[in-house]
Amino acid sequence: MKRTPQQKIVKFMQAKQKILNKNLQGRIRYFNKADKDAILKWSYKKATEVWDYIFVSIFIDDEEGLGYHTCPFCLYYIGCKKCTYGKNHGICESYAYELDSDFTKINDKFGLTCSCYHSDCGCDKPIYDKEILGNEDYQEIIKRIYKK
Repeated sequence: MKRTPQQKIVKFMQAKQKILNKNLQGRIRYFNKADKDAILKWSYKKATEVWDYIFVSIFIDDEEGLGYHTCPFCLYYIGCKKCTYGKNHGICESYAYELDSDFTKINDKFGLTCSCYHSDCGCDKPIYDKEILGNEDYQEIIKRIYKK
């Protein structure tokens, strides 16, 4: 049975959670049921646009890490104020950087000091080392999603 774009995005996020769990020892929940439920409510059209953007970002633009180009919530909401991920985990955006957000906790766990989430900050610091969530990881995740 063919997956909907919403289901592909959920699988994508669940796979990211699984990779992060190896490094975070399950202490910080990157993706949860509330996030899944929010994605499943997205319209087919908008979810398709988000999924297509992620696909191109990974296979054409070689994006990696946990930045804007690999975050379905950033792509769907285009701003933090209405973002359900921000409501569930705390705001990620650098201008509203919350010290107790899950994003901050993940950064702290990996010893990263850059609070920039979007790629236009100009600091050139990667959010994550390519060994944690690199482009190859993302390509493998998407290939698995299409295989099943």
